[in-house]
Amino acid sequence: MLKPGGVAADWVSAWELNRDHSAVDAIQRLVKTFAEEDERSSAFLHHIGERFGDLLSLLDDPGKHPEQAKFLDNNLVDFLLAERLKGKEGAIRNKAKLRAEMEELAAVCRPRRNGSDEKNVIRPFVVDGAMVVKFLADNGSWYEGKTS
Repeated sequence: MLKPGGVAADWVSAWELNRDHSAVDAIQRLVKTFAEEDERSSAFLHHIGERFGDLLSLLDDPGKHPEQAKFLDNNLVDFLLAERLKGKEGAIRNKAKLRAEMEELAAVCRPRRNGSDEKNVIRPFVVDGAMVVKFLADNGSWYEGKTS
């Protein structure tokens, strides 16, 4: 994603994020969700990097800290969900819907490469996937059939 100040995000993935998620479908759903709740999505993305940046870096090279990386790999959606629910009264009623969103966000931010299924492979968390979603939510109304 190129903005006037330079490259703002760099994200590439296979069309299928995993067996349950198509990259295009997941991004479209997340864009609509982010566009509907701009305040949440901005603060949420900021907090992911600020609060979890060091922790998420364990996924970059899981061989250095295999036990911690495996724990994070198994619990990433729970961490994202906890951050999403933080300070949101009434959000607990929609926990199943929010969990599904966080599963898609985790899939988008952990893109597959080379078209392989990569079972049991710990993939890095690339926050740029979320930044692309946020950019589309802020700058595109295409999902509602509007033109800019």
